[in-house]
Amino acid sequence: MNLLKSFEATSSIKATNAYLYEKLYPLAFQNYVILNTDNEDQNSNYLFWNRVIQLISPYFEKRNIQIIQFAEGKKFNFDHLIIDKSVSLAEKTYLIKKAKFFCGSSKLYSLIASEYNIEQCVLKYDYSIDNLLTE
Repeated sequence: MNLLKSFEATSSIKATNAYLYEKLYPLAFQNYVILNTDNEDQNSNYLFWNRVIQLISPYFEKRNIQIIQFAEGKKFNFDHLIIDKSVSLAEKTYLIKKAKFFCGSSKLYSLIASEYNIEQCVLKYDYSIDNLLTE
């Protein structure tokens, strides 16, 4: 159940015209996956993106699947398209809707991918001093 349906179930308010705002973002290719390598919570940023990229790149190259990286911070050195913070959320929503697969650690983008039934893998790495001290 998505967030909106959950809210409707626990309140008397019904959303009748809810939608995700999209804006066209033209690409030269249509067969692509999205890697979102940034996270709102810096303590749970996934640290092993280089390894993920090493593992998936040969598979995608054989199948002529492009990789798009949503990146506002660290950009990785491999053959791909980088989408930075200059691209609007509406354009990123459009890209997610058209993607074959989404992989990342952002709650927002994961929710958008879920709304469009895009297959996804959500990577979390919660490595903080507080967690180490309490275990």
